[in-house]
Amino acid sequence: MDYTGIEPRRRGRYFKEPWEEQYKKKLIKAEEAVKFVQDNDSLSVTGYAGFPHAFDLALGNRLIAENLHIKIFAAFFLCQAQLIRPEMKEHVLLYNHFFGPERSIAKNGNLDFVSAHLGQTGQVITSSKPRITVIGCSPPNEDGWMSRSLLAHHTTREQFEAPNVEILIIEINKQLPFCKSAGEHHTLLHVSEADYIIESDIPYAEIKTPAATEEEIKIGNYVSEIVRDGDCLQVGIGGLADVITENLKNSGVKDLGSHTELMTTGLAKLTNLGIINNSRKTLFKGKNVVTAFFGDKELWEYAKKDDNYLLLEADYVNDPRVICQNDNMLSINNCLDIDLMGQVNSETVGFKQFSGTGGQLQFVVGSQWSKGGRSVIALNSTYKDKEGELKSKIMLTLAPGSAVTTPRHCVNYIVTEFGIVDLKFKTLRERAKLLISIAHPQFRDELTFQAKKCGYLF
Repeated sequence: MDYTGIEPRRRGRYFKEPWEEQYKKKLIKAEEAVKFVQDNDSLSVTGYAGFPHAFDLALGNRLIAENLHIKIFAAFFLCQAQLIRPEMKEHVLLYNHFFGPERSIAKNGNLDFVSAHLGQTGQVITSSKPRITVIGCSPPNEDGWMSRSLLAHHTTREQFEAPNVEILIIEINKQLPFCKSAGEHHTLLHVSEADYIIESDIPYAEIKTPAATEEEIKIGNYVSEIVRDGDCLQVGIGGLADVITENLKNSGVKDLGSHTELMTTGLAKLTNLGIINNSRKTLFKGKNVVTAFFGDKELWEYAKKDDNYLLLEADYVNDPRVICQNDNMLSINNCLDIDLMGQVNSETVGFKQFSGTGGQLQFVVGSQWSKGGRSVIALNSTYKDKEGELKSKIMLTLAPGSAVTTPRHCVNYIVTEFGIVDLKFKTLRERAKLLISIAHPQFRDELTFQAKKCGYLF
């Protein structure tokens, strides 16, 4: 990978010597690094694989010992993190814009949610004015560049270059791979830009996808029928995404591209097989463009060895104005439920925040702005409540408290295990009929009755 033309922009401490000498001067223990944290400080840290384990442990111990209080922005906090243990609730206010594993601590009362697109991560973090930023990185290459590695989309250059960031601490995890990046929107960080460096060697979290359900297999089969030669894919994670990518291995489709928020094991397999070759892409031809790697050890090996991808900033990759520059863009996402107008909820269960907007709406819009582009939102038609009773996820109106993640005027294809419908430019009456047709048969009569009662159907 050629890094010519990329220059460090932030000036950390000791930035004048050769980078190897700077590294030695900046290297400190985690217990020393956490001494920079003051009472009522605001911090931001990397989540998931880039989570600063050593800093987390040392900071948690100090907060309790000295009765300090902090506000911290992080997403995809690891469940074993010290800072989200129950005893930390009086010391740590955690907030983020995409609830992941940390949703399990919401009951403690110290977790808050910011509504924003994932592509606005830098702006969200900067708005909170963190004084200290802690980022997990790979070891530096021969030129002193470190990679923000597997979860680059929860750290941004805007974040650590902000004037309010007085201290930038890098935790080098010797196990993190150096991920390929380049250009103005690269995800690299130079030793000279850091103020202090910590070293750790703690294994990072592997994400295992649960086996697909019978319903997801049926949905995946329908979605796979939409994919055409030369399409540029954005696919989420989970059992459904795995079914789709597995189906494409044997579908005969060819010359696919990828411009996606998350690189998954399934997309990496399609790349290794040549089914994804990015040969027809109109933006970054020949390269998978991604903001993060979510998967298992097989995916990490792809990140280490493959040269046919670029890991770039989420505020660039997820921008609809960038997405639409790829012809035949096809976005594929999940949701929790949908009403008969076509309003999509992908993030709340009633009044309870379950997930976040993520990049869904940005890719829905960007894909439909694309020449020949389409978007797909998939869902199981039903779920079982706490009493084990079957309920429909296609309903007359969304439940009270539900968020509208994708508004009705932006939806295109909707897929359940009972079929595919296209809601784009359809009337309310047509939408109601189409959505009822892919609802579970057990609920179609009741949905028809409700639709007639409220005037959607006559």
